Amino acid sequence: MNYLNDFADAIRASGLPVPSEIIADGQLHRFSTSDRGSDDAGWYVLFGDAFGERPAGAFGCWRRGLNQRWFAAGNLSPPAHLNQIKRFRQIDAQRLADKQNRNEAALRRAQDLWGRAQPAEETYPYLVSKQIPPFCARQLWGKLLLPVVDTAGQLSSLQFIGPSGEKRFLKDGRKQGCFIPVHTPRNPLQIVICEGFATGCTIAQAEPENRVVAALDAGNLKPVALAIQAAFPRVDICIYGDDDRSTEGNVGRRKAIEAARSLRDGIVCFPDFPKDAPLHLSDFNDLAIWEGGAYEKD
Repeated sequence: MNYLNDFADAIRASGLPVPSEIIADGQLHRFSTSDRGSDDAGWYVLFGDAFGERPAGAFGCWRRGLNQRWFAAGNLSPPAHLNQIKRFRQIDAQRLADKQNRNEAALRRAQDLWGRAQPAEETYPYLVSKQIPPFCARQLWGKLLLPVVDTAGQLSSLQFIGPSGEKRFLKDGRKQGCFIPVHTPRNPLQIVICEGFATGCTIAQAEPENRVVAALDAGNLKPVALAIQAAFPRVDICIYGDDDRSTEGNVGRRKAIEAARSLRDGIVCFPDFPKDAPLHLSDFNDLAIWEGGAYEKD
C-alpha cells in the first residue's frame, strides 16, 4: 500500500512528525506533534482504496492551526469524484465535532480552576519584573491565571504564567478570536488590541479611558479584531503591535498591520524605540521598562 507512504510523506512535508501508525479506516486519529511527545494536538483521517476508490484524507494540528487535505495521484471518474467530495465532508464533520468536544471539556476545566483561584498579589514575581499591576489576573498553585474570553465575555480558556514568565495555555481551550480582557471600562473611547498581557497592562496604565484586550499572539490579532468590530461596530479599534525588530520577517509588525487593514478605519501603532534601544526589545512593556518608567501616550 504505497499510498500510506505517500500520505506519511505529505505529513512530513508539512513540518509535522509522522504518526507511529497510520490507519486507513476513515476515522479521526490523534497523534503528538510535540518534541516531548506529550500531547495529542495532531490529527489525521485517511480513507483507503476500498472498492477501487482513490485514497484520500486530511491531517493537521490544533495547536498550529494546520488543516491540509491529501489525495493520491490519478484520474477520477465523475462518480468517484462525487464520492471524494463526500469523504472530505465526512472528514470536516469529524474534525469539527472532535474540536467542539475538546473545547467543551477544556471550558469545564477552565471554569473550575478560575472559580478556585484568588486575586493575584501585586508582589507576584512576574508582575514585579514587568512593572505592572494584576488587573484581571488571578493566582492558583503559584501561577498567574488569566481569563481568555469571547466578545460576549464568556470564559473559553485560561493562560498560565509562572514566576519567571513561562507561559502556557489550557489544553484544548478555544483561542481563535478570543482574548484576555485586561482593562474594561464601561464606556471606552477606543478599544486597544495588543498581543500579550504585560503589554496590555502597560497600555492600560497609560490609557485608562480605553478598553484594552490582549490577543494572546500575533496570529490571533486579526481574528480578535474582526470579532470585536462585529460586536462593537461603533467603537474605534486600534492595534498596538509588537515590533519584532530582531526577528526575520518581523511577524509582530506584519500581523499587526494585517489586522488593522482588515478593519473599517483600523489604526495601528508601534513602540517608538530610540536608536540606542537594544534590538531584543519589541513591545510597549519592553520600552517602558527600558526607559525606567511607565509608557506615556503621545
